[in-house]
Amino acid sequence: MSLIVSPRSGFTSISIGHAPTVIVLDLSGCQVLSRLLFSGRLASLETLNLAGCHALTGLPESLGRLASLRTLRLTQCTTLLRLPESLGQLALLETLDLAECTALKVMPKSLGHLEALRTLNLARCRLLRGLPASLEHLGTLMTVNLSYCSGLMWNPAALHRMTALVMLDFSCCVWLTELPELAAAARLRTLRLEWCSALTQLSRSLVQLAELTTLDLSNCHQLQELPETLGLLTALRALNLSHCASLTRLPESLGCLAALSTFTLCTCSEVSSLPESLGGLRVLEMLKISDCYQIRRLPESMGHLTAMTTLILSMNGGLTCLPTSLGNLAALQTLDINGCRRLSELPASLEHLRALTSLNASGCQCMATLPEWLGQRTLWVMLGFPSRTLALPDWATQLTMLHTLNLRECSALRELPETLGGLPALTTLILDGCGVLSRLPESLGQLSALATLSLEYCRALTKLPESLARLTALEKLLLTQCVLLSALPDRLGQLRMLKALDLFGCRELARLPESLGELTALTHLSLWYCNALRSVPESLWRLTALVELNLSSCRMSRLPERLGQLPGLTHLTLSSCPNLTALPVSLGQLSLLQMLHMSHCNTLTQLPLSFVNLRDDLETFARGVTIIVPGRLIVPESYHPESVTSEIKTFLYRHHRPLQTLVLILAARRLVMCHLPDELWVF
Repeated sequence: MSLIVSPRSGFTSISIGHAPTVIVLDLSGCQVLSRLLFSGRLASLETLNLAGCHALTGLPESLGRLASLRTLRLTQCTTLLRLPESLGQLALLETLDLAECTALKVMPKSLGHLEALRTLNLARCRLLRGLPASLEHLGTLMTVNLSYCSGLMWNPAALHRMTALVMLDFSCCVWLTELPELAAAARLRTLRLEWCSALTQLSRSLVQLAELTTLDLSNCHQLQELPETLGLLTALRALNLSHCASLTRLPESLGCLAALSTFTLCTCSEVSSLPESLGGLRVLEMLKISDCYQIRRLPESMGHLTAMTTLILSMNGGLTCLPTSLGNLAALQTLDINGCRRLSELPASLEHLRALTSLNASGCQCMATLPEWLGQRTLWVMLGFPSRTLALPDWATQLTMLHTLNLRECSALRELPETLGGLPALTTLILDGCGVLSRLPESLGQLSALATLSLEYCRALTKLPESLARLTALEKLLLTQCVLLSALPDRLGQLRMLKALDLFGCRELARLPESLGELTALTHLSLWYCNALRSVPESLWRLTALVELNLSSCRMSRLPERLGQLPGLTHLTLSSCPNLTALPVSLGQLSLLQMLHMSHCNTLTQLPLSFVNLRDDLETFARGVTIIVPGRLIVPESYHPESVTSEIKTFLYRHHRPLQTLVLILAARRLVMCHLPDELWVF
């Protein structure tokens, strides 16, 4: 039998009496529950779920009576300060989940008495200072998660007796300076050490972990070397060395990792070469070497990696050539050389890559073109052209199965051919940074599958083709910093699937089509820095799916009267609108509003009376709210000076815990009826 209490019940205190048949008790999400009692017998209770009970500060000593309890979940009990010592009486407890109990500082000494415990999750318990010495007695523990316990001051030597460990997560444990002896944990399969920024070396016992399959050392900034015995980890399948800034070399024994299928080496700025033994990784499927700018060449032995399907070499600015032997990688499907700015050509041997489906050479500044043999491949995932591309070659428009065409930063590309419309499977077209591209072909409208069109920083683009309106599958239209774009197609409203429209920095855009209101799927609309825009269509209120609206730095003097009829709007940004003199009365109807930002609206002299309703709604619904209401505001007469600050305090104290950010700014230099300082910051 399960007993589930609705999060909407509003109970602040619950006493559980005699319920011998209840197996599962679910109180998750009861955010105002602050007190829990077990006054009767719960002989059959196996699962107690208190996740998300934000007001719960502790559990009663009677917890120890739950003799059948196997699972205790306290995830996101953000005010939980302590656990009772009776916790140790739960002899059958197998799972203790305390993730994101951000106020928890200590664990009870009786923790070591939980002889059946298999999973201990303390992730993101940032204030936790220590763990009891009795922890070493938990020989049944299989999973220990201490990730992001950044305040923990604990000697992990206790782990040497945990022979059943399968997963150990020390992610972001900045206090960890050395890896404890783990020789006894012979069954350990996953060891996560990412963001252990004080870790300088690995223990010798690491190589005794014969069953280890995953080793994550990413962002271990002080790690200087890997042991030569690393190659003894013959079961290792995934090795991540990203952002190991102090690592200078890789051991030759790397090639002995016979089971390795994924190897990641990103932003290791001191690594200048790869060992020739790399070619020994015969089952390697994915190799990512990215942003290692000191690497000039790759070993020819890479041609022996015949199982590899994905090779990512992006952002290696020092790489001057690719090994000829790469042509032997018969299984290779994805080759990414994006941002290899010194790479001037592809080896002719790559023509033998019959399985290739994706090639990204965007940002290769020294490469003039791509070879024509690519037109004979079934490229259907991605094709990215180098920066010096002057024109889209004919063979590229014959790739009828291509999904993504990337022409980012092709700074010399002036136009696209009409044959572009012959790519029926194209879902993504990226033209960001094509600075001299002045027009798009009318055939664009034939791309019936296109979902994303990105034209950011196309500074010479003056207009969009009318055929754009035929892109009925389009979901994202990104026009950031198209500074010469003066108008949008009148039939823009036919893009019924459009979810995001970004016009940030379109300084010449003076008007929006009235059909804008027909974009009923639109969730994000940004008109930030559209300086020439004097008004927005009255039809704006018909954007019923809109969640975020950004009108910052626009020149309109008023907003549509029916703005408040946007039922799902959560973020409204109106900052730096110098001509805005008033807000619509309907603003008070935005019951889901979470952020209202109106800074530097220097001519705004009046708030509508409905703003009182808006603030009440924010009190009722808000979580993670930001309200920024400054400027020269004349408060309506319904505001009483003696109650303004008390209302603010009530709002703050009532919602202090769930709020992530609350900044209430009243720049009161011209605030009538209230004698407040020039600027009042309340946190």
